[in-house]
Amino acid sequence: MRHLFIINPISFLKEAKLNFFIKRIKKYFDSSGASYHMHISRFPRDEIYAIRSYMQNITGKETVRVYAVGGDGTAFSCLNGLVGLPNTELALLPYGASNDNVRNFGEGLFEEFRNIEYQVKSSTIPVDIIKCGTNYALNFCIVGIEAVAAKMVIDVYRDVKIKYPIVQKLLPIFFTWSCILSSFDRSIMNQQYTIIADEKDISGQYANIYIANGACRGGNKTPIIAAVPNDGILDMLLVQPHIPLKVVQTIIPYMKGRYDKYPDMYSLYQVKHVFIKSNNPLWINIDGESFFDSEIDIKIIPNAVKLVAVNNRIFPLRKTYNE
Repeated sequence: MRHLFIINPISFLKEAKLNFFIKRIKKYFDSSGASYHMHISRFPRDEIYAIRSYMQNITGKETVRVYAVGGDGTAFSCLNGLVGLPNTELALLPYGASNDNVRNFGEGLFEEFRNIEYQVKSSTIPVDIIKCGTNYALNFCIVGIEAVAAKMVIDVYRDVKIKYPIVQKLLPIFFTWSCILSSFDRSIMNQQYTIIADEKDISGQYANIYIANGACRGGNKTPIIAAVPNDGILDMLLVQPHIPLKVVQTIIPYMKGRYDKYPDMYSLYQVKHVFIKSNNPLWINIDGESFFDSEIDIKIIPNAVKLVAVNNRIFPLRKTYNE
């Protein structure tokens, strides 16, 4: 087996922390004698090029374990780099703002997943991924108000996080306020969508379309709390248009998975294939990355990636409030 570390230096905020992490990798592999390589990302989606370039030199059936060192954005790029390549595995080392893909295994596991020895020696489990147009995601795809709010937060965070690291801890508050502010834009709140879900037409006006492969999002949120990344199903929550005051009233329960308290606003579907189109531009967020398009085709690809499950972790079946 070969080990390829893809490291996002921005996730470490300070160069000293990055250098310390690199020394840990060198110390472990120099003593073990295993083959390893490190790539420091230089620009967005550089990870895709790095993985593809590295794999060109791999012959035979040798397995390459790709370590995404950073946040969910790093994992997103690494996933898109290795999808379709044979004999590849993905490991997640959480050093980002949210680390939702690791949180899907359970809470309080960051240090465990940052342990290099655990990551190297642990086995993998097959997980589903979401094909979103030409991109692939591990966790979620959002269209509508939340995608707008996420874009607002991302723009602020990327500009100030290095100078003011405390901003990372305030992201949940920023996101909540961004959702409320976005709800005043009636063109987005009342956007008309054509939606075909598993050949069923559920078109209409919606404020938000949230499609989940996993339960966690945004560092402390579990909107669709029962979503599991290896059940072969996508959970889709459609949100009806509502006034800004209603956003204030429902957003906290919604982020905790309590959408069942407002059955007139939220509709849950379990699907495998969704097509979304609108006459107005679509605001899209895929695993924390922002996109714009006029339509998007979304489907589940079961057991598409081998994901390292540190210490034989499995995805918990989180109990919903209405069970």
